[in-house]
Amino acid sequence: MNFKGSLGNDSLIERILLISGFILFIITAINSSGYFHMDEHYQVVEFAYYGIGKGPEWALPWEYIDKIRPTVQPVILMIILKLCYLLKISDPYTIMTIVRIIGGLLLFYAIAVFRKRTESVLVENYSKRIYLFLSCFLWFIPFIAVRYSSETWSALFLLLGTGLALKDGNTKAFYWRVGILFGLSFIMRFQTAFYIAPFLLWLVFKSGEFIKSAIFVFIGLSTVVLAGIISDSWFYGDEWIITPYRYFVAFKNSGSHANFAVEPWYFFLKSILYYPGVIVGGSILFLSVFGILSRPKDPIIWATISFVFFHSLVGHKEERFLFPIVFMVPYIMSLGIDFLLNLSKEKVRSILKGGIFLLLVPINLFGSSLISVTPAGSGKMNFTQYVRRHYGNKPIRAFAPLYGNPYSMWGEFTAYYRENDMENLRIDNFIIEDSLYRDDAVNFFMIRKMDLYSPECKKLIADKKMKLLFSSHSDFIRKINTRFRKEYERENDEVFMLYLWEKDSLK
Repeated sequence: MNFKGSLGNDSLIERILLISGFILFIITAINSSGYFHMDEHYQVVEFAYYGIGKGPEWALPWEYIDKIRPTVQPVILMIILKLCYLLKISDPYTIMTIVRIIGGLLLFYAIAVFRKRTESVLVENYSKRIYLFLSCFLWFIPFIAVRYSSETWSALFLLLGTGLALKDGNTKAFYWRVGILFGLSFIMRFQTAFYIAPFLLWLVFKSGEFIKSAIFVFIGLSTVVLAGIISDSWFYGDEWIITPYRYFVAFKNSGSHANFAVEPWYFFLKSILYYPGVIVGGSILFLSVFGILSRPKDPIIWATISFVFFHSLVGHKEERFLFPIVFMVPYIMSLGIDFLLNLSKEKVRSILKGGIFLLLVPINLFGSSLISVTPAGSGKMNFTQYVRRHYGNKPIRAFAPLYGNPYSMWGEFTAYYRENDMENLRIDNFIIEDSLYRDDAVNFFMIRKMDLYSPECKKLIADKKMKLLFSSHSDFIRKINTRFRKEYERENDEVFMLYLWEKDSLK
């Protein structure tokens, strides 16, 4: 990983920004424990854990049964797990921290390569420095960069492929390598085809040798896709499994498991505005409009628009679907800044620079610093890690209402993080009989913060004299999250709380 090459001839300020960004990514990888979304864990980590013979089949989601998920990423994790066990590293949280650090470093390198390949189109030095700042400190970027999710690792190869394609080259090996990188992006997450297809069309038409470039790009792509088919067929144990095709069929079939909530076409526009917070989201939309106007023929812009457009046509939408192209956002925003500065007169330019600085720098510095020490999502794995560190060597009996157990999501329990000697008992109507107490175990009561709105829940805690041991997010984090991202205030209700029920309370 050539960081010296990535630094190039940057000024002292730019070097400080880049080094600070590098440190931020490492800190975020260490502190952002656990999984952010169900798919990140159940369709990657649990697949890998099952693949090495340690996880049970019951911990796998329906996508395993339908054989629609690519397995290259789980296979990579299987190799890492085997190596860690060989080195006597068995703690699941330590292993996933190592995985996040590896992913964060790779993404940081990919961002540096992509920035170096694209910043030459910016005229103003100010725009170039803002571009570097946003690439590292746009507050959600470090957090997304360290996830071991299909979206993030797909973005890794999308950035590297785009960066390589923008480099001058017209050899067979050049087009083959571009095809390889985009192929890796595709087999990590099939939907990146909406970005890859228009970008590669631009590349082969630009080359001047359409046939040669198209053939070797195709060879690179098909080589990786074939490797993916071999991996999937081996993992699922069938002769031939073509997961991209099975995935398409599953989500086209109205009778399949794909009956998720349907969102309106403008869902992603709304998400871009509200998901990062109104100030940051509004800045992204505003500056991106001018970025598009400044370079209407830019292949990155049109590939990104294609990605968002085709995702908008699909009924089921989630914010994470945009994660593969979030690392393009600083580039498009910086184009908008450069465009506005070049349109402005000298006196206005100074005011505009100051306004952009005040609008983008303080809030993203604060946000990226905060996210670097904040557990992922509702803090489930922060919660379970606390249990492992303090009670992992003891028998555990855990009582929890529906959705109140952090070891499960939507009824599916994790095998990877689950303690060896642990009973999980679901309770209804917040009733726990004294006879269920286990003298030879630690008795826990697990709930979400929203459960405290129930008088029955409060009464149970008071009657049993339960002691609050841990909350997956601190009060400070909850307050900041509410103010910073008002649209997602409901996330504070999903914070997990751990209570200890002791025998003395039965007297």
